[in-house]
Amino acid sequence: MEVYKKPRGVDLEECRGCGVCARVCPVSVPDDFNEGRSQRAAAYLPFPQAVPYVYVIDLENCDRCGKCVELCPSKAIDLDDPGETIHLDVGSIILATGYQQYTAEEIKEFGYGLYPDVVTMMEVERFTSLFGPTKGRVVKPSDGGDVDRIAIVLCAGSRDKHLYIPYCSRICCMYSIKQAILLREMLDKDVWVYYTDIRATGRGYEELYWRAQEAGVVFVRGKASEIWANRSSNKLVVRAEDTLTGRVMEEEFDMVALAVAMVSPPGIEALAQEMALPLGEDGFVQEKHPKLDPVDTLKTGIFACGCALGPKDVRDTVSDSLGAAAKSATFLKESTVTSSPEKAFVNPEACDGCEDCIQVCPSDAISMSSQKASVDPFQCTGCGGCVPECPTDAIDFKNATRDQITASLKGLLHDKREDEVRLIAFVEKSIGYTGVDFLGLDRTTYPSNVRVVSVPSTAIIGLKQILQAFALEADGVLMIEGEHDIDERFTRERIDSYKDELDDIDIDSMRLYYNLVQLPSYKNIARIFELYTSTIDDLGPIEPDALEAVRERLGI
Repeated sequence: MEVYKKPRGVDLEECRGCGVCARVCPVSVPDDFNEGRSQRAAAYLPFPQAVPYVYVIDLENCDRCGKCVELCPSKAIDLDDPGETIHLDVGSIILATGYQQYTAEEIKEFGYGLYPDVVTMMEVERFTSLFGPTKGRVVKPSDGGDVDRIAIVLCAGSRDKHLYIPYCSRICCMYSIKQAILLREMLDKDVWVYYTDIRATGRGYEELYWRAQEAGVVFVRGKASEIWANRSSNKLVVRAEDTLTGRVMEEEFDMVALAVAMVSPPGIEALAQEMALPLGEDGFVQEKHPKLDPVDTLKTGIFACGCALGPKDVRDTVSDSLGAAAKSATFLKESTVTSSPEKAFVNPEACDGCEDCIQVCPSDAISMSSQKASVDPFQCTGCGGCVPECPTDAIDFKNATRDQITASLKGLLHDKREDEVRLIAFVEKSIGYTGVDFLGLDRTTYPSNVRVVSVPSTAIIGLKQILQAFALEADGVLMIEGEHDIDERFTRERIDSYKDELDDIDIDSMRLYYNLVQLPSYKNIARIFELYTSTIDDLGPIEPDALEAVRERLGI
């Protein structure tokens, strides 16, 4: 693996952290660490107590005046630093991508960006820090005046499935209460908190909530609907309904702080695509199982922790990190790496050497040996595209052989009543069936007459298996594929030909349905099952002559 380290313009080994470069630098740019509320030089320390304690040159904004190079006592600065490419021998990967704040400007009714005194809670965090832009004083950004009364608006952009972010960011309540206590007890501010529900889940969190109430923090159960400026009083007005009393309130404040949602960081989609990992409906990395494998991903050897998996506080992030590190260490210490057995294999006695399988294999895992096909199990990706292609049924798939699939169909259809509509759904296991499993976790219902057959890939399902389902009196066959481009290519190319074959034997091609499902939209699976059941109900039962034609074709 190659990792590119961006140029920092300073030698890590030579820099003493004296700060001369920052003092002589004439460039001034907004300080990202202070949320743009202060300025810093192009030569700067990333944040107080940075580790390593080494300065950085902002080469994008540096004007190359050379003063820092000239005055640096350790000659550690190189303004032409090209960066560095590091070659690593990697056996495991841990994703710790972090998060970003939801863009507060998007919440138009709260006026962030329009009114200077509407800020985010992260900005309040910097205001109250001794190392922040105001050295611990909470002042109005508009004119630098003192703040005596401050409102904190929770769920700003969160828990709103119609306009903004539908999920709860988990940590907003508690970090806002922490700041409310600091503002009230240490800085003697009048603090109001507008909330939907206080979610104080965690050891000691409820006690912290009680402490805030005892300190005099005012909690209003009602989501703020609008914020505007009262020009005559030079204050901000927060309009909200107190749902406990039913009274609509309009209160004036010197400053309003928004606890905005936590969202997935930029670039995570490209990273997930590069690693062939699915993202959840919220845009974060999808874990293998939310209860049993909370830091494993769907790819062996790749783990995730912290806010890569969703909004989390420091405590949960540390727990995740320890778990991911332990999982990775356990994986790396093994002397062998176990490959999934679910790969294609060849029965040499049935192989006639036609090489049809070689032509369709996308990973070049199949070769000829003594006029017989042979599959390399470590090179095979398990897509299953070769299985239906073999004219002699010489290629099969471990853990999902033709005989096993036939046995599953017989078991699911043996007790079907004549007046009953029953559907078979071949669902790809790693993503498609994970989505079906999530439906169960969500208590989402779908028609009980849909029988699910989990398969490593729908590409292993050929016309023969589809006809077997109909011969056993299934009324329809669904094929639900996960987010795998290779598997989808095979399946989509074949589905049309399968439909033509069904039409030829007087089975309506609408009885065969294919759909690609991405894990973030797994709830669509339930809707697909419902719509398809309704479609099959409209078609009615398959004609006996058509069933007889199917059985004759299969030789049964």
